[in-house]
Amino acid sequence: MPIDCHKCIYYYVTWDPGFPHGCRGMGFKGRRYPINEVRHIMNGKDCLMFSAKKNLILPKHQQSAADSSSSETVS
Repeated sequence: MPIDCHKCIYYYVTWDPGFPHGCRGMGFKGRRYPINEVRHIMNGKDCLMFSAKKNLILPKHQQSAADSSSSETVS
């Protein structure tokens, strides 16, 4: 599964227009998403600091699909 910085607890959007993406886990800001910076520096390896957010808010069209699938039970 590819890493999505938006789903990581360390990702944040900065107020700096020159460096809009930040990673609190690695302690840097950049012009590109942190995963792209990490892959560039680490020769294509994925970020080892990635930690998924626990309570992601799903878009409404995905919430209805998740609600209907969780209500189905197997007897």
